[in-house]
Amino acid sequence: LRERLPPPLHKVNTAVERPYACYSLEKPYAIVPESGTQRLLPLQWRTGLCDPPATADCRVARPTNNVSAHCPSLGTSRAAYAAFLHAPPPAWIFCSHSLSPLQGQRKPSPGVVALVAGAVLEFDLPDRRAGAPQSVGIEHLTSYEGMGTAEVECRGVCHCDAQRIDAHAAAASVRASTWVWHTWEMESSEGGGKCALRLTVLADTSSGGHKFKVRGFR
Repeated sequence: LRERLPPPLHKVNTAVERPYACYSLEKPYAIVPESGTQRLLPLQWRTGLCDPPATADCRVARPTNNVSAHCPSLGTSRAAYAAFLHAPPPAWIFCSHSLSPLQGQRKPSPGVVALVAGAVLEFDLPDRRAGAPQSVGIEHLTSYEGMGTAEVECRGVCHCDAQRIDAHAAAASVRASTWVWHTWEMESSEGGGKCALRLTVLADTSSGGHKFKVRGFR
């Protein structure tokens, strides 16, 4: 027997439209099995390195599908993990766990992460409705140490003001890592063509580090 769901508890929620479709950044070329469970849709992404980092060259560099670098597993030795943090790959990689200073402190935290300035992440967006501006956003990690600043650009048939995001949470009283949404307005042009977002880790940093981690888009 099917019954109708009860109305929203607060009347204001009956008038709220929720036009968002939510996506996740997962392992490159991940195949999502069909199931009856609810989950985010995966976005395929590309990565590369701007050289020199954070200059005009970054705006014309073409990221490649270079996914040869891998995130250290939880079984990685302490020495190998320390070596990875000392000389991280010059690209974005998928990590299922956090990259804490010590191997034994790593927690589940899936997402795509970069640790060096100049690393470029790019992904194509699903079809966007042309015309009026639409609100879009990325979900990224903020923390009290080691975090960097990234610039987000709309490319292809999509247009928006460049977004500069500092993931360093400088509050002295709070030592925590949290996921937050950064939203802005984007427009799509009429006609065919791809709409893409590009994130570039900048050399400028307010924490001394360059880590930037993203796990979702809407």
